[in-house]
Amino acid sequence: MARKENLLMSLLSVWGIILVVLGHSGFEEPIIMNKLYYLHKWIYSFHMPLFFMISGYLFSYTNENFTGIDVKEFLKKKFLRLLVPYFVLGIVIFLIKYAFSSLSHATREFSISNFFMMFIAPTGQNSTMGFLWYVFTLFVIFSVVIILGKLKLDLKRVGVCFALIVLFWAMFILMPSTSLFNWSTVCKDLPYFIIGILYKRYEPGLSRFFNQQSLLKLAVFTTLSLAFACIKLPISGWITSILSSICGLLMSISLCSCLLKSSFTNNYIIPLSKYTYSIYLLSWFGQYAAKVIFVNILNFNWLVVVIAMFIAGIILPLVVCFTVEKVECLSKQRWLRLVIGL
Repeated sequence: MARKENLLMSLLSVWGIILVVLGHSGFEEPIIMNKLYYLHKWIYSFHMPLFFMISGYLFSYTNENFTGIDVKEFLKKKFLRLLVPYFVLGIVIFLIKYAFSSLSHATREFSISNFFMMFIAPTGQNSTMGFLWYVFTLFVIFSVVIILGKLKLDLKRVGVCFALIVLFWAMFILMPSTSLFNWSTVCKDLPYFIIGILYKRYEPGLSRFFNQQSLLKLAVFTTLSLAFACIKLPISGWITSILSSICGLLMSISLCSCLLKSSFTNNYIIPLSKYTYSIYLLSWFGQYAAKVIFVNILNFNWLVVVIAMFIAGIILPLVVCFTVEKVECLSKQRWLRLVIGL
């Protein structure tokens, strides 16, 4: 069970992983995208900014002094936590996609050069890394934040935070897009990491705000989130994207603030937050298997495919985690726990 101070973030991580798995549930299939286009657009408008915000909050929660962090020790821990599963699972996914490439709608070049390139450009054209881009991007963001700390830019100061938010969003908008080191995505998502730091700073007041008239705030922020994500407005696309993400974050916090008042949530949902990272890392395997079975072999209805892929994406990682925890010889394998995110 997470500590009391982290209950909101724990529940937000469960909410976020539900959105991630649902968003990966067969939307590359044209019929599913056509049927659930607006659902997909809404989910993708804020679900990853939500995870970067949570990461920023937890970074602030576990580090009192941003400018005094031991760089070597910090990056070593993040390398083991983030990049070890990134490389290991990336290789496994590459081999699986290569073996079953005839079943895929995507056209990729499975060359040696592209194999190595995808590890430093996970969103590149021929990359098979797919959803694992987040793990790599988060490591780069941590590295950037540490560098900023060593430059004496203290993210505990509100003025510094707002200046960096403007700077990185400006770079994302004005600089040519590049997938190398996922830099364009870093510029787009690092501000949400900083927003998480700001949330931690003002948490007592923000908690009071979200807990007062919580259902009304949930309705307002949900409406705004859907409007910005799904309605074409006469304003610049990047402005709409930012507003949609911000409203999605506010909606998510409002939703989870409401749900935290339920004993069911605290007893049965919050404990699942321990496995959200594992679900993120392993969900693809269950979903890919479900897709092969229900799309390529059985040709089931699109709704069955979505449900099957969603369930497989949640259940398989949990089964793997529970098995590793219960079987002593597996539980003692540190490398295995690292790879599956336990």
